[in-house]
Amino acid sequence: MKSGKIIKKRVVLISVLSMLCLFFSVPNLKSENLKKIVNLEGTWRFSIGDNPLWSEINFAAKSWDYVYIPQNWESAGYMNYDGFAWYRKEFELNSNLNQDPLYLVLGYIDDVDEVYINGHLIGRTGVFPPVVATSFSLLRKYYLPKELLNENGSNVIAVRVYDEYQSGGIYKGPVGIFYDQDNDLLVKNLAGVWNFHSKGNDDSVAGSNETIFVPGHLESRSYYGLYGLITYTKEFTTDNLDSENLMVVLGYIDGVEKVYLNGNFIGTVEEVRNSENRDLASVRILRSYMLPKDLLNDGVNKISLVIENNNGQGGIYEGPVGLIHKDDLNLLKKAQKEKPVNLWEEFIKNFFE
Repeated sequence: MKSGKIIKKRVVLISVLSMLCLFFSVPNLKSENLKKIVNLEGTWRFSIGDNPLWSEINFAAKSWDYVYIPQNWESAGYMNYDGFAWYRKEFELNSNLNQDPLYLVLGYIDDVDEVYINGHLIGRTGVFPPVVATSFSLLRKYYLPKELLNENGSNVIAVRVYDEYQSGGIYKGPVGIFYDQDNDLLVKNLAGVWNFHSKGNDDSVAGSNETIFVPGHLESRSYYGLYGLITYTKEFTTDNLDSENLMVVLGYIDGVEKVYLNGNFIGTVEEVRNSENRDLASVRILRSYMLPKDLLNDGVNKISLVIENNNGQGGIYEGPVGLIHKDDLNLLKKAQKEKPVNLWEEFIKNFFE
């Protein structure tokens, strides 16, 4: 019983420190060129409880309450409620919307969530009961597959949330649908589904047939404690692109990677260091590698990353990810603002390791 109290106190301490981390950090949106396409802040439908039918596109939520987000559900009148609850929101897209990829940003959610678009699961963050892992300090940013969207009519977002204790819900913005303008500089966007494999610890090993959406932290893709070697692979075609001075941009990576093209080694993060970034931690260096012309195929090519993740959240956590001409890479670097340093996050990591 005594050990349980100690664990509980430690959980509370972590939560307090993590909240301070949130308030003293700069949201990732400020380090990307994200443009809001649809504003989703405002009135949503809301119900406490849990029912899988509530994710379906045709479910009638007319009897549900209205709440304003972002704010915790205690502020909406659900005082001292801990447990499951759902949010639903209808929205429409401009039929002339050509941007790709699109992201659904749901701000910060306490503690755990999974998100559905028109009845299809598009992502989850944190771990649901019986063993809860909170992710209340992580920005929720989910890829919106265009094939799931109705571009000429109504769409439905359904968000399932679990709160373990204290305040809960979608408590802090921004909330909306965004487009990353840095992708305009790419000649081929490689964001999306990649094949994924991990030789992590015994409790959390990703199989060789699994897929993961890139970019995004491993934790935001429901992979926790994946330490060791992590492999990402993606097939692509050059689509008659001019292969002279063609590079691959791999966004920002938490870990140390080795990059291969069609089985041939083409670089690692230390080879990306230069006079402009030599003082930065590797997690804050934009990864870019030349694609040797003699290694590119006229048809299908495969790029592979083997990442060694020893701590932290891990993975290809932020874009852009794709092919770019060398001349445009400098424009991309200018468009990318310096990654914010989160001193509280570093303190927490060092304190509990």
